[in-house]
Amino acid sequence: MARTKATFGSYLVALVMLAVIPLMLIAGVLIWRQTVLQRQAFERSLLQTAQALSLAVDRQIFADAVMLQTLAQSPLLERGELRGFHAVAARVIGEHGGLFISLFDEKGRQIFNTLRPPGAPLPTPFEYPAPPDPERPPLGDPSALEEVLRTGKPANSDLVYGLVAGRLIFLVNVPVIRGGRIRYVLNAAFSPDVMTRLLQENRQFAGVPAWIWDRRGFIVGRWQNADAFVGRRVPPQQLEQIKARSSGVAKGESPEGMALYYSYARSPVTGWTASVGAERGELDRAVRAGWIVGGTLMVGGVLLGLLLALSIAARLRRSIVSLAAAASRNEPPQAVGLRTREIELLEHAVLEAAHAREARLRREQAEAESETKDRYIATLSHELRNPLAALGNAVHLLGMDRREDFAPTLEMMQRQIAQLTRMVNDLLDVSRVTHGKITLRLEPTDLARVVARAIETATPALEAKRLRLTHELAPGPLMVRGDAARLLQVFSNLLDNATKFTPSGGEVGVTLASEDTRALAVVSDNGVGIDAAFLPKMFEAFTQADTSLERATSGLGLGLALARQIVEAHGGSISATSAGRGQGSRLTVRLPLLV
Repeated sequence: MARTKATFGSYLVALVMLAVIPLMLIAGVLIWRQTVLQRQAFERSLLQTAQALSLAVDRQIFADAVMLQTLAQSPLLERGELRGFHAVAARVIGEHGGLFISLFDEKGRQIFNTLRPPGAPLPTPFEYPAPPDPERPPLGDPSALEEVLRTGKPANSDLVYGLVAGRLIFLVNVPVIRGGRIRYVLNAAFSPDVMTRLLQENRQFAGVPAWIWDRRGFIVGRWQNADAFVGRRVPPQQLEQIKARSSGVAKGESPEGMALYYSYARSPVTGWTASVGAERGELDRAVRAGWIVGGTLMVGGVLLGLLLALSIAARLRRSIVSLAAAASRNEPPQAVGLRTREIELLEHAVLEAAHAREARLRREQAEAESETKDRYIATLSHELRNPLAALGNAVHLLGMDRREDFAPTLEMMQRQIAQLTRMVNDLLDVSRVTHGKITLRLEPTDLARVVARAIETATPALEAKRLRLTHELAPGPLMVRGDAARLLQVFSNLLDNATKFTPSGGEVGVTLASEDTRALAVVSDNGVGIDAAFLPKMFEAFTQADTSLERATSGLGLGLALARQIVEAHGGSISATSAGRGQGSRLTVRLPLLV
């Protein structure tokens, strides 16, 4: 029984599943990670709100302590005028929204209380022990007063039942120090309503489930239902949490049955704890929404991927069947089904192969023609050397006749023959370099001597054009590994160029120095200069910036090309710079020094 071959559709569906399943796993991990980050951000924000509430409570207690410290500086207290001080204290506490201010001596005896007239009998908190009921705030608790007398520092009390006020209060105590010792203790009593108003009137906490509780766990202020809950203990779970950590985030329920995430932060200053909550359903709904949306998108993506895979498989199948039918009939393929790059490449493969063969043939023909041209130039150069040599010898013999009427003509002939000989030699050298037949006799060479010989060779031409030559050569030898004859040819070419393109009366300069591990030779002039557009190609063979200049001696444009090839064969480099037409030029040769 023949085995059924798999179709394009099955392969594409498999590919889609192989791509989608890892993506679904990654998406699930990302959604989970986003959920974790969202929860962490929520908890961080909730904790920051609790810490902000704790700071607000600290500021409230601190403001009350500052009020008492300012009052403690009263000169009435200094002079012992307690009745006058009683009146001032009553006015001050009324302005600050408190219940009363009382004054204690250094032994803890209450001297006066602004709720009662001066001289009226007053209870002393030390005489009342804490009540046995741990679920109610203590009656007249003296612990904060004792702390002030012991430490000499301000201290706030927890929630207590006031002996004079007859209601729940909290106290702020500050010492009155005279002569380096505690003379009195001033305390101010405030209703827990102060903390409830702090929660309800502050925009940052308004409407937010929040509550404040003291060191014993009694609620001092609450965002709502304060009358019912102030003075009651917070759940034991919260007390255990604050013992383990001074701040954190937890899960719980309010007494009204509201499911909450709540944060708590205990103040190291007052010892009180601020708690801020948020409905648990708010965050849970956001998390569920993220999973629902993510899951829907993942399932939708899988279904869409499968549909697209089956559609593409059907179109691709039609294209391949049509291409196979056209190939079997030796007909041009019809454009049906899916037109992919691969199918188009398959259709055009034969045509591209023909084009490639044609291009290869043209390239081989061009290379053959270039090789033929190079051989022709080399052969022509060799063939021209013999007649030029014969002409040179004949002119030399004619010059021995010393007839004055022939002298100008002979000089012209000698000059032109020398020019022709130089061009033929350049052609031969370029041909040798092109074919890799040039041979360098590399040996330790003093570059300073080579440059000096080039200057000596160029001096007659410089003097003939009345050009001023300046040169500055490094003292002592500059040794390079090179062919002295070829290097002389390089610098002679550079000086010849500078001479040709510098007008009479101009200046040509030569400098030679060392630069790190290289020799640096510069040939400069103030002649016609070089266009910026020509600089990149001026070292190419058979190129000239302006063939109209000095046409009689301009040559074939081989000198700089040959100079570059020789310098690079020595492991060096050559470059040219110019500010433009009429600004002169500067050619720089760098060669490695012999070490």
